[in-house]
Amino acid sequence: MEEKEEVLRNSRQVAALLELSPDTVNELARKNILPGVKRGRQWQFRQ
Repeated sequence: MEEKEEVLRNSRQVAALLELSPDTVNELARKNILPGVKRGRQWQFRQ
């Protein structure tokens, strides 16, 4: 079987798409307003 790699975006990429600052994106992720996962010290978001 072939596994499909999931595409993840970081806070900067999501901030550019939403026209927000990366800090705001991180804060929204912490408050569970934006769905994301924390990998190490960075937030990651599905495409």
